[in-house]
Parts: sequence; C-alpha cells; structure tokens
Amino acid sequence: MTPPGNQGEVHHVADYALIRVIFEGAGSAWWVTSASTREERIKRSFRIVLDELEQADSREAKSIPQLRTAASRQTRQQALDRIRELTKQLRAEMDAAGIPAAASAKIIMPKILNSAGRATTDGVEYGFSTAWSMTSSVAHGALTSVLQLSDRTQRSDMIMSNPDSVLAFTDPAGALLTLTRQSWHRYARATA
Repeated sequence: MTPPGNQGEVHHVADYALIRVIFEGAGSAWWVTSASTREERIKRSFRIVLDELEQADSREAKSIPQLRTAASRQTRQQALDRIRELTKQLRAEMDAAGIPAAASAKIIMPKILNSAGRATTDGVEYGFSTAWSMTSSVAHGALTSVLQLSDRTQRSDMIMSNPDSVLAFTDPAGALLTLTRQSWHRYARATA
C-alpha cells in the first residue's frame, strides 16, 4: 500500500482480495449445488443471503454513530433502513417457503468452507476456511496480516504482495474451484 493521500494510490495487496472472492463465490456455489434436494438448495441460498444481510446490518449500525456529519449519518441510516427492509422481505419469503429464520447462522462462510475442505476428492483436506480468513484480513487491511504476507524487500515506502504468499493461496482456491465445478456437473446431470 502506498501512504494515504498519494495520487494514483494502488492497493498492492489487492490480489488477496481477489482470491478471497474466489473462496466466497466458489464456496457458496459448491454449498448450494452439493445439496441433495431442491428444497435444501433453496434453504441454503436463503441462508447465504440472510447471512449477508445480517452482516451488512451490523456493519451499518456500528458505523452510524462514528460518522461526523449529519448528512453522512443520514446516508448510512438510509442504507441501513434498506437493508432492514430487504431482510424483512427475505424472512417473509423464508416463512412462506417453510424455512425457519432460525436456520440462519451468523457468518456461515467458515462452516461452508470447512465442509468443502472435507469434501475434496484428491485426498487432501484443504484449509479453505483458514485461507479465506487470511485473505479476508489482508483485504480488510489488518496490519499484522498485511505485514505477515508481504514482501518489504523491494522498497521501504510501500508494502508489496509476496508472490510466494499469493501462490500459497491460489492452490487451495484452485482446488475449491475444481470441487465446485464437480458439484455443478453432478447437479446439472441430476436436474437435466
């Protein structure tokens, strides 16, 4: 990362954020398509969306008191109101579908990724959840993670991604994509 305020600022650890997206997207796709019934796939889809909305609600609610201007607080409050409206609509849809809202567990991504790690067919139990957590903390700028996974030998005024660290996360991301592709093909054959 270059120091804040520099023109043309580039986030030099963005590759970890991109790898994190692979873990979340592929993990969600695997979890939904690996369900054995249509009802379970619908339930899992609802759980993912509800979890996302609940996390967004928490973030917005915590941010509002910290904002300095009334205009900023009003903007965030409008976003929070919209999130709560969507959550209410989703819960109503879940009720109509007979899916108890209690079926949602907060921050389900680690559970999804742990399940995926145990489902790999190559004999290796990948630490998808740990890899996701590390890439997530770097993507959010957690200093200890950024420093742990960076290469500070190039220049002293910026933090660069360490190619070996990036590569260490691409292998499990690739394995998760393979697992997801296999799950999708089984799902597609079963519904054809």
